[in-house]
Amino acid sequence: MVKVLRDWGEIGEANLAMSRARLPRHASCEKTWDLYRLYEIVRTAPRQSRVIDLGCAGLFTLKMLRAMGFSRIVGIDLSISWHDRFSQVWSMWKQRTLTPPFWLRRADVTRTGCRAGEFDIAVSISTIEHGVDLAMFVREVARILRAGGILFVTTDYWSEGVETNNDLRPYGLPWRVFDRKQIGDIITLADQHGLQLLAPEAWSPECGDRCVAWGGCEYTFICLAFRKVGPGPEDSA
Repeated sequence: MVKVLRDWGEIGEANLAMSRARLPRHASCEKTWDLYRLYEIVRTAPRQSRVIDLGCAGLFTLKMLRAMGFSRIVGIDLSISWHDRFSQVWSMWKQRTLTPPFWLRRADVTRTGCRAGEFDIAVSISTIEHGVDLAMFVREVARILRAGGILFVTTDYWSEGVETNNDLRPYGLPWRVFDRKQIGDIITLADQHGLQLLAPEAWSPECGDRCVAWGGCEYTFICLAFRKVGPGPEDSA
């Protein structure tokens, strides 16, 4: 599955749908589109599914998954802020429990340290555009997902490409906006590691409006969903 955020109407629809479902939204209304697309993918998944959020800063994805009833959730990021740690503890205090709503781990998303086949669902929202080595990322996700597991990814996108400011380094990392060819390269790379695009016949990279303005650039978002259909090269080695 590949979907492109095409206009502000989709953003409004996503925010309304999340509100009706009584699920937490993102601090940025545009990014709620990403969360809603994830919700569409995982809403029928068993709530005992093991889920990992690769690039969990802000905890928006983790909080939504928890509100949906998922309880076996791990968040990984290069740095876990004191605010995120406090939010985790505050949730435990409100629920009067010693069990955290999700587990947080400081690690590189390309070297998670997790066991092979440990997760049923892997999520990465607005992370891979920040200097992530895509070959290593795909290889690691293919390793930690079980056969049949789902990978859901969103990132910054404009079909013809956008020139970004090389001096701008959010989170201290480089930043880019993916173009059509680069998205195609990700799909090919994923396929090489046993991650098959869901509904490949629906693959359409065309853009509509520039719904996002950030860092002096205007662009949109894209989401991709894959299923692990078999062992990757590392699994069969």
